Amino acid sequence: DITDKKNTENALKESEELFKNLIELAPYGIILNDREGRHLLVNKAYCIDSGFEANELIGKTHEEIGLKFKEGSIHFMREEIRNKGFFKNFETSYQSKNGNIVYCLYSSKILQINDQKAVLTSSVNITDKKKIENELEKYRDHLEKLVKERTDELAAINEELSATNEELYAQK
Repeated sequence: DITDKKNTENALKESEELFKNLIELAPYGIILNDREGRHLLVNKAYCIDSGFEANELIGKTHEEIGLKFKEGSIHFMREEIRNKGFFKNFETSYQSKNGNIVYCLYSSKILQINDQKAVLTSSVNITDKKKIENELEKYRDHLEKLVKERTDELAAINEELSATNEELYAQK
């Protein structure tokens, strides 16, 4: 029946439009790679984080575009995908196109798309969080240094007071 076919086609178009908008509007990076690591799909958030335009990424691997990940990261992610078929919240960093270091949590899973295996990855940018953590660590280290200096000063003063107290007690 033609009406059923039209309804099915419309439902498919709506589903595709919803999927496309979900991917594009997501506030975190979404990447679809083939088994060789070539980018098949990237969303706007990933393009912003990496500094590349989508057309610079599609059809190319990280290596081909010069995206430099923290040493061992790519190997680890590929091994996890190969051995388990997925991984979640792997923290790593890479150097973006403009030279900035971007810290991310990656999660990936193997999917079957058109009889081909592909890897779907989400990338949550945690660069701001890492900067705040580093600043807090600096403040904590500085505070610990100040506390140690003050404790040493107080210990020296306490020794002086004890010595003075002993002198005064001996004079009695």
